Amino acid sequence: MRLFILLCILFSVSLFAQESSNGTASVYVVRPLSVEALNPNLDFGDIILTGAQFMVTVSPLSGAEFQVTGHPSRNIIVTFNSITLDNSQWVSVHGGTTGQIPFTPHVIQEDGTDVISGNSYQLSGTLGILTLYLGGSINIAGNQPYGDYSGTFTINVSY
Repeated sequence: MRLFILLCILFSVSLFAQESSNGTASVYVVRPLSVEALNPNLDFGDIILTGAQFMVTVSPLSGAEFQVTGHPSRNIIVTFNSITLDNSQWVSVHGGTTGQIPFTPHVIQEDGTDVISGNSYQLSGTLGILTLYLGGSINIAGNQPYGDYSGTFTINVSY
C-alpha cells in the first residue's frame, strides 16, 4: 500500500510538471521619410521653333534638386514617371492651338549615379540623407504649337 501511495505521488507530480522558454520582443522605431524640394524648377528656357523635330535636354545637375531625409543607412524605393507638358493654360488666355510635349526625366544621386524608378537606394550615413537631381529631355515636334508649356512631376520615396 505504501508503494502504491508513493507511486501515485510520483505520477501526480510528473503530471503537473511545467516547462518554460524565453523569447525576445523587439521594435524598430524608424525616422519618417521626408522630401524637400531645394530647387523644384526645371526650366528648358526659350525654344525657337525651326519647323523640324528636335530634342532639348537639361542635365540633372542644372535642373531640379530634392533632398530625401529618413532613417540613417536605410534603403528607400524611389519612383517617378514621364509626364506630358501642355500649353492649355497659355492658350486659354492668349488663344491659339493646344499642344503637348512629352518629358522624359533623368534623375541622378549626388555622386552622379543614375537613379532608376522603382529601384532601392540607401540613405547616407548618420544623417540619413539622399540628394536627388532631376533633369531630362523634351521632344519638340516640327509643327509644335507655340505657347508656354508646363506640367507637374512627382518624385515618390518609400521604405
